[in-house]
Amino acid sequence: MNCTWHRGRHPLIATNYTLYLMKQQQAHSKTKYPVLEEQMVSVKRSALIKSMLYLVWVEAENQLGKAVSENLTVNIDKIVMLDTPVITSFTVGENDVEVMWNIPNADQQHNGITCQVRYRKYGIAEWINLNEDAIGNQYCGLEELEAFTEYECEVRCISRTGDGLWSDWSHPLIFRSHEDAPNGTLDAWWYFQPTNSSERQELVVLWKTLKPEEARGQITNYKIQWKQGTLLDTKYLNKCCSVVLPWDTIFVNITAITAKGSTKPALLSTQLSGHLPFKMLTVVYYDGRYLKVSWPAYDNDNIRQLLVEWQKAVAEVAVPPKWTRIPPSSNSILLEDSFEKFVPYRISVYALFENGSCESLINDLVYAKQGVPSVAPSILTLIQVGSVVQIVWTEIPLELQHGFITNYNVYLCSVAPKAKVQTFKYGVRNVTMNIDPGEYEICISASTAEGEGNVSAAVRFKVHVPETDHIVLVVIISVVVILLFIFIIILLLKCRKNIHDWCLKHLPVWCCQQVPAPRCDHVQFPETLFLTSEDGCLNEEPAIVSIEEIEETPQPETMVSQNSDMFEEDYRSIQDSGSSLLFSDSENSGISTRQMSAECAPPAPFSSGYEKHFMPVDI
Repeated sequence: MNCTWHRGRHPLIATNYTLYLMKQQQAHSKTKYPVLEEQMVSVKRSALIKSMLYLVWVEAENQLGKAVSENLTVNIDKIVMLDTPVITSFTVGENDVEVMWNIPNADQQHNGITCQVRYRKYGIAEWINLNEDAIGNQYCGLEELEAFTEYECEVRCISRTGDGLWSDWSHPLIFRSHEDAPNGTLDAWWYFQPTNSSERQELVVLWKTLKPEEARGQITNYKIQWKQGTLLDTKYLNKCCSVVLPWDTIFVNITAITAKGSTKPALLSTQLSGHLPFKMLTVVYYDGRYLKVSWPAYDNDNIRQLLVEWQKAVAEVAVPPKWTRIPPSSNSILLEDSFEKFVPYRISVYALFENGSCESLINDLVYAKQGVPSVAPSILTLIQVGSVVQIVWTEIPLELQHGFITNYNVYLCSVAPKAKVQTFKYGVRNVTMNIDPGEYEICISASTAEGEGNVSAAVRFKVHVPETDHIVLVVIISVVVILLFIFIIILLLKCRKNIHDWCLKHLPVWCCQQVPAPRCDHVQFPETLFLTSEDGCLNEEPAIVSIEEIEETPQPETMVSQNSDMFEEDYRSIQDSGSSLLFSDSENSGISTRQMSAECAPPAPFSSGYEKHFMPVDI
């Protein structure tokens, strides 16, 4: 027998409680049960007698005194509560579930027992009470359950005799109902991810696990069909929920298969169309895990639904994107995820059509909450020409920006305290300044909507007095000299003949005389002067067989001279005309006998003129 009480106002100091149990009209049978700071006492059944009346009261005592409650008269027969039932087993049939239980010590306590059964879908607050006609002493049948759905069931009992109390509800039994053919479609999506071995990306297809009320059975495998060009291929997987396909896949079909049937195929097209406008999303951050995203309405009656995709823009390990689907008329959504502060997320919105094709509507970079940059830009180069200084700095890595950079701040530090020179908007990572001579330190910082970040390390440089301008002057003079030299070369080439003529008049002959190379001298000789072979080569000089002395009649000197001059003159005429020297009787019919004898004489030595001018001669 469990006895409980309310202690009333808290005494604020240590208080001892004592429960007294006494049979009515038997003062000597009083039993006490002391407790400390508790409000319940359990009395064993062996200490009680059936059909006996008992008086029960509680005394409280502490340093301030003692208090006693009113007496309560208890009839043991009217407060009997059966032990809590224990569900022992259940059996899932085609259309129902049979549940069985037992009650500890039920036979010893009461012969007649009435039980009550209640059940509900797992996770639902409202219970359904089973009709008493379907309940026996130790079993019941649950019907009209939804296929492949988790339910929980509890049982309690009461004695049919006396004014007993209902037992406690049993420990809940959680079970899953019978299977049936699936009636849902897989929620699938895809993305490209880079590979280490090739410049091409690989296609990754993802899908979510079907809800039990959609699967209505245990999924045994998944059927994946894809098309590459005109090639259609199929594979089966026994695990969820991704597959890697060739990068040039055009479309994909995915089907979930159970023992009772299969789902409708989920159609995916990897051919995106449309444009990607940026900076069109409005973001509101709630409670550290909700992100409300809004965008302009997109009017198109052919859209089946919209798909919203999000993932971290920068991650040490590649993380697949998450997505959800919404009605086509929606222009906002409340995303629930562990969105981190200062981390950039890429959010995209796609329009999906009945044929499986999709169109990209929005692709934007957002922050759940912005902060100031954690690092400063690094100065890349500092170029100085005279008093003009150009500074170029690097962009802060995206994961360290902690927000959208609105502007860069350039500071020029000299003897005076640090002073801001100019502020440049985001995207401008260089600046040119005209600075007075002196020694300076320059540093840079970046700002977001939340404020300015850290300042970079200072870079010191000097701007010298204008004497350094001689560098520019040297460059200009060098350019002028080069141009002048080129002009003189061109002028000499154009006036070469005039210059040569002038030199011939005013300079010694040997300064301007050109000696031709003998290998370039092409002198034509009469064919009669040489004996040639059939192949055009000169014959070797014939060998001398015998020598005979012949007296030759001397000829007048004038005749020989005249004939020599004539021979040379005829040779020159032949050389000028480019023809060979020919002789015939008709042509020489008018020549005198002396002339013929002279012509038959051996020819005088031939001179080309080359030796006359350029070879040494006897004087």
